[in-house]
Amino acid sequence: MVARTALGVSAYVLCSSLMLVANKVTLSLMPLPAIVFTIQLASAAVFIWFCKMLGVLSVDEISLHNVKLLLPYTMSFAVGVYTSGKSLEHSNVETVIVFRSCAPLLVSVIEWAFLDRMLPSRKSTCALVALVLGAIGYLLADSEVKLQGVQAYAWLLLYLMVISCNLTYGKLVTSRVTFESPVWGLSLYTNLLSCPWMVLLGVFNEEVFEIDRFQATSKSLAALAVSSAIGIGISWSAWNCTRMLTATTYTLIGVLCKLLSVLVNVMMWDKHASPLGIAWLVVCICAGTLYEPAPIRPTPDGSSKGLV
Repeated sequence: MVARTALGVSAYVLCSSLMLVANKVTLSLMPLPAIVFTIQLASAAVFIWFCKMLGVLSVDEISLHNVKLLLPYTMSFAVGVYTSGKSLEHSNVETVIVFRSCAPLLVSVIEWAFLDRMLPSRKSTCALVALVLGAIGYLLADSEVKLQGVQAYAWLLLYLMVISCNLTYGKLVTSRVTFESPVWGLSLYTNLLSCPWMVLLGVFNEEVFEIDRFQATSKSLAALAVSSAIGIGISWSAWNCTRMLTATTYTLIGVLCKLLSVLVNVMMWDKHASPLGIAWLVVCICAGTLYEPAPIRPTPDGSSKGLV
């Protein structure tokens, strides 16, 4: 069980660390988030379905019952993905990480309010606060925050709120939906059902009328292909971790992944972190090791039951 959890978390760390940078590169070449993400989601759904047809993967059949149950979640998922893209479009990677770092604080409160968990201990609360302060310190030490006014902050704040609610809502979904192959089944449903929502977001924000901005060059298509491949990996590893970990622990690991994204981003663009920036990075990592997930609230008979 420990080895399986470690493997699943490692896969998620790898995919999540690369996903943010890959999307930033892709969106810099193709500044149309809805179209880019629709292609990524459709690619993942087609890949899973094709592997199912070949007998490589065991994936549940599409059922109307599960579609109805997952449709609201896939809407919030699509909004979360889209707002992350708009945040990357209007700001830099480090700024997105700072806002993303606040998610564990919100998620821990939502878990307490809706998922029958106690509030984090004093030690864990200090760890979460230290993580946020560390991310902010890194941002101030090693990057130039160039936001495009109120619009950028609006997208970032919306992204923070949506992702915090979405991460905890994912726990409720996994507890209510039964699959013979839960991880790949959830991945197929999530990617497939999110496509229509993403198209609607593109129509709502009039991206579909700016298709001429979709530059199909060899470089942009390569970036899109790489980001789509990483998306397939994260669609499996994210659901795998969601089922094995508490929402706050899962969110915290996601934040640490984003810090690794900064390192990848620095190496890709021939930039180097200052000693002060590296020190703040160490603060974030140490804070992550000090965090302990809050326990389930005891039932009247004194017992408790929950996820790792």
